[in-house]
Amino acid sequence: MVKTQVYIPEEDNAELVETAKALGICKSEALRQAVHEYCRDKGRLRSRQLIQKTAGVLKENPLDAGALRDRVNKGFNV
Repeated sequence: MVKTQVYIPEEDNAELVETAKALGICKSEALRQAVHEYCRDKGRLRSRQLIQKTAGVLKENPLDAGALRDRVNKGFNV
């Protein structure tokens, strides 16, 4: 496990404390679970993109603005 610091605004901290109490866990455990779920979702997205690229569905990174711009510009330069 890696130790890290998280800075959150006071209003978010109050909401986090309430959520943790409702779940019956401490605030640090609620943060740990949230970060873990975020990382797991991020990994799923990367895996899905890799599978689609391998299958030929995804030709380039869909978030690559330069590739999208080039594709659009090719349509206008015909």
